[in-house]
Amino acid sequence: MKLNSFCFASDSGTVPSKSFVHENITLDAPESSGSQRSSSSAMILILPHTGPRLKEFRRYGVKHEQQFVELAIAEAKKSVPEDNRVHPKVGVVVVKDGKAVAQAHRNDGKTGHAEYIALEHKLPPDDTLAGATVYTTLEPCTTRNHPKIPCAERLIERKVDRVVIGMLDPNPQIRGAGQRRFRDANIKTDLFPAEFMNQVEDLNRDFTRSQTETAEAARVDQAFIDKNRRRSIDEWYRTVNAIYWNRNYYCDEMNLFTHLVEVSGGLSLLASHKKKQDVDPETFLPKAVAWWMALCGTVRIRSIADMLWTKFPGRCPYCQHPRHDNDECREKKMVRPGPDWSA
Repeated sequence: MKLNSFCFASDSGTVPSKSFVHENITLDAPESSGSQRSSSSAMILILPHTGPRLKEFRRYGVKHEQQFVELAIAEAKKSVPEDNRVHPKVGVVVVKDGKAVAQAHRNDGKTGHAEYIALEHKLPPDDTLAGATVYTTLEPCTTRNHPKIPCAERLIERKVDRVVIGMLDPNPQIRGAGQRRFRDANIKTDLFPAEFMNQVEDLNRDFTRSQTETAEAARVDQAFIDKNRRRSIDEWYRTVNAIYWNRNYYCDEMNLFTHLVEVSGGLSLLASHKKKQDVDPETFLPKAVAWWMALCGTVRIRSIADMLWTKFPGRCPYCQHPRHDNDECREKKMVRPGPDWSA
């Protein structure tokens, strides 16, 4: 029998001795106890096409993996908020050699993310997780305030083989960051089947709504531009690095430079006025500046303004010299917050 995708179950212990095929995947039903086929009925549930997702489930079989997905969701329902704000409900199950070796939920007995509690407090300290699969209802975080370690980094450090995610982070600014981080570390990622993703998203509907509203409120408007248009480039440099330093802390210079090259390539569209479908060239400008500032911060540049004027010695708007004078500029910057444009 050939189906687009399926889950096979029986209402008795004996089912036909037959193989059910999904693309290149073969799942063998168990042999019946006798030579004759059982007369008891069997149920075949047709699910939406899952493609590569089902291929990842072949290790233990669809039904075997489903129990860990359901267990993670059950853990998520136990989550406890640490304050009055809206927090996600997260459950985690760690599986090794086909067995659940740890499970936890947010603030499970102590304050912390579910992954942190599962890895650091639900396992013996000498247990190794190399090759394990982790089922988590929410995409693991990639940023935490120092000295806390992001959950994604903890999983990478433990050399897990695969992470199965119930829903991506609803914050559009960081959605997919965990998946990208795992891909960079050669860790396979997968999503819960659609029906279980729906359960997780419904469970976290309040958190999703709060994250969406926060992202919309953070949009730049004319008032924001008027307020910040005269800030110096070094002020923006310090601000950008203060915001993203904990995320970039784990990135080396080459990694940041690669990101800078990727977004800088889009600036050619802006310079050439070329049009590309569904691409706004102007979005590449702030991204390129932010990645450049992140790279400068990583290599310990104290003042990017001084660096720019040293490399491109035109007439400085502060000191008014054809060749920039660092000392005189510092003195004038102490007297007035911005350049004297009337000079």
